[in-house]
Amino acid sequence: MVVKNVAGLDMAKLMIGSFGTLAAITAVNFKLTPMPETERSFLLLFNELPDAVAARNRILASVLQPSAMDLINPAASAWIGHRKWLLGIRCGGNAAALARYEQELAQSQSL
Repeated sequence: MVVKNVAGLDMAKLMIGSFGTLAAITAVNFKLTPMPETERSFLLLFNELPDAVAARNRILASVLQPSAMDLINPAASAWIGHRKWLLGIRCGGNAAALARYEQELAQSQSL
């Protein structure tokens, strides 16, 4: 028994199997979002890697939606004067949203 999830052929599988020889891009759709009013970066310092990873997991599970996160090891953080694990967080939005980030991340730092 054959079950189709769409009306017609599964075009994605056809394109993958043909290695792009049967395809031509005829239309492209882009979703545009406005630039944030303000952007800000935060650095959280940790002595141990498990603490930094735990904080990252708490932030990702929270209501916060950072635009970028990066974990920096002690050797790399020495370039900016620290010898600890750094969790870099980039966020954007209006002044109220950034104040919320600052408040939530200050609590995360103390945990």
